Amino acid sequence: MVELANSRHGAFEVHAALIAGIEISSTPTAVVVERGGTPMIEWANRALCDLVLAEIDQMIDRPASEFLSTDWTVALNPHRAQRFDVTVRSQVGVMTDWVVQAHPYADSTSRCWSWTFGAADDSMNGVDDDLAERFRVLSERAPIGIFSSDVGLRLGYVNDWFAELVGYPADHLLGMGWTTVVDPEDLDAVMVGFQDVLAGKPYEGPARLISAVGEHRWVMLRVVPQGGGGPASFLGTIEDITDRRRVEELLRLQATHDPLTGLKNRSELVADIAHAIATRRDGVSIVFIDLDDFKLVNDLMGHAAGDELLRAVGARLREAVRSVDVVYRYAGDEFVVLLHDTQRISDTERAAQRIHQALSLPVTIGGHLSEVGCSMGAARSRSNSTAESLLADADAAMYEAKRRGKGAVVLFDPSMSEAHMSHTALVRATVDAIESNGVRFVYEPMLCLGDVAHAPIPGPRAVLATPSWIDHAGNRHQGNHLWDAARDVERLHELLTGCVAELCTDLAGWRSEGLTVPWGIVLHLHARDLGLPGFVDHVARSLVRSKLRGDDITLVLSALDPNLPAVVLNAISQLRELGVRVWVEWSSITISMMAVGRFRPAGVAIDVAMIGDEDLANCRALLGMMNEAGLGAAARHLDDPSAVARAMSIGLRYGSGAAIGPPQTAEDMVAHPISSHFSWTGS
Repeated sequence: MVELANSRHGAFEVHAALIAGIEISSTPTAVVVERGGTPMIEWANRALCDLVLAEIDQMIDRPASEFLSTDWTVALNPHRAQRFDVTVRSQVGVMTDWVVQAHPYADSTSRCWSWTFGAADDSMNGVDDDLAERFRVLSERAPIGIFSSDVGLRLGYVNDWFAELVGYPADHLLGMGWTTVVDPEDLDAVMVGFQDVLAGKPYEGPARLISAVGEHRWVMLRVVPQGGGGPASFLGTIEDITDRRRVEELLRLQATHDPLTGLKNRSELVADIAHAIATRRDGVSIVFIDLDDFKLVNDLMGHAAGDELLRAVGARLREAVRSVDVVYRYAGDEFVVLLHDTQRISDTERAAQRIHQALSLPVTIGGHLSEVGCSMGAARSRSNSTAESLLADADAAMYEAKRRGKGAVVLFDPSMSEAHMSHTALVRATVDAIESNGVRFVYEPMLCLGDVAHAPIPGPRAVLATPSWIDHAGNRHQGNHLWDAARDVERLHELLTGCVAELCTDLAGWRSEGLTVPWGIVLHLHARDLGLPGFVDHVARSLVRSKLRGDDITLVLSALDPNLPAVVLNAISQLRELGVRVWVEWSSITISMMAVGRFRPAGVAIDVAMIGDEDLANCRALLGMMNEAGLGAAARHLDDPSAVARAMSIGLRYGSGAAIGPPQTAEDMVAHPISSHFSWTGS
């Protein structure tokens, strides 16, 4: 097959292929070659030799006119198959009339025709001519390619559509010339299919054709055998399916790739991991990446900005990995990297750190430089790893990174699986609590530290609100990690607006019972949470409904950074206009922003355990300046007497924590005021 396909540039080989097809035929057949304008007999089969009463060597290389009489202008048409009358003259002068079907083809040196002789039947000539004319008209007007062979694999006819599709003249495609336009990668399959047709079986299959200008066109070939008792031949059509293939390829791409980032999606992730493990069980690693607080980017800057960030992250990830590694967009703001050939756990760690470093660089979002925070978990396959277990290991490590405060890279160890299960249970309990309206607050009293050594203790100056809920098993959960869990399931907006209304209702209820709480309620929030749509308006409505003033609420902001979106800064300004106090949590970033005047809070909440001995003097000095400027300061997490003493030693006058008073429900705040059970004795 390949030998025949490769022989199309040599006359001898082409004729040999032809002769192999016609020599066995009982129909008189010849190969005619034009040399110097004269048609010469190149080959004749036994049936034609018997017709003219000559041996083969008496016919080869002899002018055809010695044996045949016809209209040579018609007979030697190099472009189209022709049917014409011919008179055959034998060696003894006997004249017989025949009809010849001539199919032109070309080799590298001359123009050639195969002639097949049929009996001249006057009663059928008109019918045959009419059918031939109908076929010609139909094929020339057809919106598809049509071709036919006369003998074997040689084409004797192609219509204009076929020629125009590939940009070659028709005579270039005749004979074996058609093989030059078939993509070499598809040629063997096409040749096998055509040989099956010559054996009597229809063939249908795709192939790529290469046009004269180098363009690849996908076509569908449909070929059927032609009978009639003559040499084996076929008739076929060509349909251009290039556009269909492109659509199919696009659909395949859309099914397996994320349209926003161009990365592979999760549809084939498990299969890809399984294949990698099967290929090299102990050299596969997974890095699971979650963008920190991405939901806030969408809420505060709009979905267009969120999409821009995701595209930038996708591009960074592609640049940060090797060509053998694969990046996937797993879901929303989560990405997965499949690392191949990680021989040691140190290889996994280095790759993860390289990715983290690439994502740590600021990106331009909406024309402004913004920081990209991400939590990453990495896991390397073990001897018993499956695709699902390896992915779960990396996921557990990622959640451990979030638990440690976000922005971290954590390598998996087996103890994390239990922690991950606990986190999953927490998220599930959070959703249940939100949907059942089961979130309530507990309140820690904030006292003047100078009052704690004296009795009776006056009522709290303020109360620190912490969310609390009870799960289906009856276990009570409390802590600000509720906000993180709500962000994970995109329920923060719903939760937060309901909680603000509850806080205002509780404070108004206490005051109606005689518990004044003069500084109101303190609530710790992520700075970017303030930019949630409608948050400021909801605070304003809650204050009005409960007949409270703005300064009855103090919001303590964490995760403050110099690149806060304008919508957050606007929300802070609007809250201040309502009278709401805006404090910040103590951190190095907070101090630097205050030092350069970029942010001026009403006060600072300080965890004294976070202040080292070497920083005590600077802290005292800063608190002194804040006091002179009329800014507030309070300690938190005062969980034992030593913490209270440390807070007082640096000049803090107010604080909250287990050593000051335990958290209480809204009802207990009135039924069991702090002065009735507080019993701490300071040193």
